[in-house]
Amino acid sequence: MDAEGMIPDSLEAALRNQPVKLICCVPTVQNPTGSVMGEERRRQIARIADRHGVPILEDGIYDFLAGHEPGPIMRHTMTEGFFVTSLSKSVSPALRCGMLVAPARLADDATRLMSASALHAPLLMSELARRWMEGGQVAASEKAVREEAMARQVIAAERLASWECHAHPAAFHTWLTLPDPWRPADFARAAESHGVMVTPAESFANGRDPAPFAVRLSLTGAMTREDLSTGLDTITGLLDSAPVPYRAVV
Repeated sequence: MDAEGMIPDSLEAALRNQPVKLICCVPTVQNPTGSVMGEERRRQIARIADRHGVPILEDGIYDFLAGHEPGPIMRHTMTEGFFVTSLSKSVSPALRCGMLVAPARLADDATRLMSASALHAPLLMSELARRWMEGGQVAASEKAVREEAMARQVIAAERLASWECHAHPAAFHTWLTLPDPWRPADFARAAESHGVMVTPAESFANGRDPAPFAVRLSLTGAMTREDLSTGLDTITGLLDSAPVPYRAVV
């Protein structure tokens, strides 16, 4: 990955050297880095997928935080792909309603798979979601959530101004690069001992691939902006300190 997410050359190498059947990505406000693929990067990814005939499964759960722009990668592909999202982030996790855009020829297969795993979406919630989408309530909720996320990013930027962070201006998370000699797991344990939960980079690594020396800070976990500020002050205090050394036993 780079600042725009998935790197085309890396994808090309993976498709040439491995039996890849599906490309999974979160091109807009990626979790945990907050990266957003630009329009040209999306076209590049689409061309590579088409060249190898591999479909893309695109997760658009955070699209609303960027105002649903740029549009889905699947607009640029000839190879049939998938787009999935839900209302859990933009409205409420209690509204258990997700949406899948699938190729027409695979729609029946997708429906059968869903039936095997969950029977069907809750009918009352589905009807409520439909009415809220048509009535404008979902758009209003997206706007309110986006504005709150932006306000919290401003707080985080102020509190963490002395440290290397990466985040979309409306993301739910901030990706914090740790100073030497902190390691992600050690920092997460230290933060937890002070009452703050962070997620070490290893949690997002694939298999045994090396992870960067970073942690994800969730800015929306705190109930209030005041609680967020208190938590961030705890984080900055730890960043200014050094980890407690382990006692070595050989």
